[in-house]
Amino acid sequence: MEKDVVIFGKERTEFLKKVLTTGNGRCNLTNVNASNQNYFGIEKMKQPIEEILGSFTSQDAMRFFEDEVGIICNEENRGKVYPLSGQAASIVDGLRFLCTKPWDRDNYRFFYVVKIEKGNV
Repeated sequence: MEKDVVIFGKERTEFLKKVLTTGNGRCNLTNVNASNQNYFGIEKMKQPIEEILGSFTSQDAMRFFEDEVGIICNEENRGKVYPLSGQAASIVDGLRFLCTKPWDRDNYRFFYVVKIEKGNV
C-alpha cells in the first residue's frame, strides 16, 4: 500500500490527542459497512463519497493498522472496528512508533507546526 502519511501537530504533547477521545476512548478505526448510503445531505456528493470510500476501503484501513502499525483489529457490532486492546492509546502509541522508526524515516515523518499563514499556492 503506497500512501504518503503526514501528521502535523502543534507540539509533541498534542500528538494525536483527539484520537484518545474517539469511540469513547476506544478509537473506532473504521466501519466495514460504510457506504455512500450512510451519508445524508446533498445528493451530488454521493458519487465523490463513493469514490473516496472506494479509494481506501475499510479493509485497507485494517490492513494498514495490522501490517504497518502492528495493531490487531477487532470488528464489533454494526461493523465498527476497534483495536483489539480496546484502547485508543494503542493507536497513538503505534502511530508514534511508526513515525519515529529510524529505518523507515523516508515514509513517515513528524512535522511540528509553528505558524500557519493564508497565502497563494
